[in-house]
Amino acid sequence: MNLRTSDGGPLCQEPPAQPAFASGPVGQPPPQLVGSNPALRTSRVGRPPAPKRRMPARSRAVPYPAPLPVSTQHRPVVNQAPSTPSQRGRSLGHAPTPTTVQSVSPQVAPSPRTHQAPQSASQALLPPFNFVLPVLARPDPDRRALHQAHLRSPKYNKVDKVQGNSEVKYYQYVEDIIHLPEVLSADHDLVRWDVQIPHQYWARKAETLSTTGEFLTKRRNLWNGCVQFRLKCISLDGNDLKTSPKPPGFCGRSTKWPRCLSVSINGDMGVDFRRKAHYGVDLPADVTDLLKEGNNQVMVGISPTPAEMQAVYLMAIEIICVSDYNTILQIPGRILAKEAMSSIVTALKNQESGKDDSDDDVVIAQSALSIDLVDPFTSVIWVTPVRGKDCQHRECFDLKSFLQSRTSRDKKSGVTDPDQWKCPICKRDARPQLLVIDEFLLEVRKTLEQRNQLEEARAILVKEDGSWEVKLDPAVSASRSSAQATAAATPAPAPIPIPDKSRDIKSAEAAVTASAAKPTDPTAIVILDDDDN
Repeated sequence: MNLRTSDGGPLCQEPPAQPAFASGPVGQPPPQLVGSNPALRTSRVGRPPAPKRRMPARSRAVPYPAPLPVSTQHRPVVNQAPSTPSQRGRSLGHAPTPTTVQSVSPQVAPSPRTHQAPQSASQALLPPFNFVLPVLARPDPDRRALHQAHLRSPKYNKVDKVQGNSEVKYYQYVEDIIHLPEVLSADHDLVRWDVQIPHQYWARKAETLSTTGEFLTKRRNLWNGCVQFRLKCISLDGNDLKTSPKPPGFCGRSTKWPRCLSVSINGDMGVDFRRKAHYGVDLPADVTDLLKEGNNQVMVGISPTPAEMQAVYLMAIEIICVSDYNTILQIPGRILAKEAMSSIVTALKNQESGKDDSDDDVVIAQSALSIDLVDPFTSVIWVTPVRGKDCQHRECFDLKSFLQSRTSRDKKSGVTDPDQWKCPICKRDARPQLLVIDEFLLEVRKTLEQRNQLEEARAILVKEDGSWEVKLDPAVSASRSSAQATAAATPAPAPIPIPDKSRDIKSAEAAVTASAAKPTDPTAIVILDDDDN
């Protein structure tokens, strides 16, 4: 508001709360606003004082940073010329000419960070129904799956029933499978399943100990021959709907869980699933502690998403057996040499007559069948040739090398992964009970060993009459031939004569004997006379 004198002229104009920052040239005093003199701000007698502008309240919790300019929002800024000595010498009765008022953009004083409201859009507490967790290239379950820490594999204690604790390597493999009687699909979204656990398996069940530690980690005692139980689900395609996959086909497939799945075992809903978003792949669920001997009621329900309306799933309980190295070596069966040879000859005759319609219409007749002798793990000829029963090839791999290459997710446990039993040649199921030793190839190895051809042998050609011939590696054969030629061309070194020590000893003994037999002369005493007389 503006104050006026008795004659009606303007006295002064209400100044802003704080003077504006100096904008004059360097070396000159800052411009002084009209009415900045305290004497002019006092009210005249009979005039009410000017109302005071209310300052915004400051927060007591967080003090303002010092100093801050006062907000001039919605207030016009007065442009005044710098004062001159003549203007400063005028009396109060002569008021200056009215000033020009210009409106400028409002300026807001900065406020502390604690008082700034977040600018991001509000997010829902729960994700939408079609939200899918992204799959990382390098999954890190230790950080992304902390909410499923109770689902991790137990800490295994290897126990020997005779000697106590055992430090040998244990191998896990699927010994048997109990299939779900019906498949899971959009039309069959709820299935009740009665699972029978025989006494022969329940008596060998691994012993689960009480949880310990900060994270309540499971602990379990394992010994040679014990079993565990786990729940697994696979996805079926159109060909599998005609005939349910057999156990070898079921074990060879990867786990696939439906997106919305619920499983209860004997009324216990504590069956959780480790999924691909957290672990990189879907993993089977351990149900060893949820089953009981005899009949078990399993309820399985799914809620298919629009993308799963045509999907079909098959679920089963796998019985995992634990065995040591020596036990695994005794499990594979054997194929007699006569049976192996007869099957090879039959295959060659069928190819020649055109009865083999397994592939295309065009059949190329072969007079011999080539069989590789090199182990895929060691790149040398195998010692114990084995392959899977379902393998369609004749090539084999070494049994001991195959067992030593089985690994575990936890390197410190010393217990291998039960899902690593695949043929290294065709990737089919190659569990220990499905391995067979080819005795015909064993005889081939013995023959090559007698011929000293193990290092250079790479394959054999089997003919229709049952005879076979070896295919040698040219590089190895050439190096061996050159080595033999070099050894033959090099003359043998002259023999170094070895002195006959026995003759020297005899001559020395004879000399000693002769000297002992010779009589000795009496001792003569010679007196030397040095006297000149």
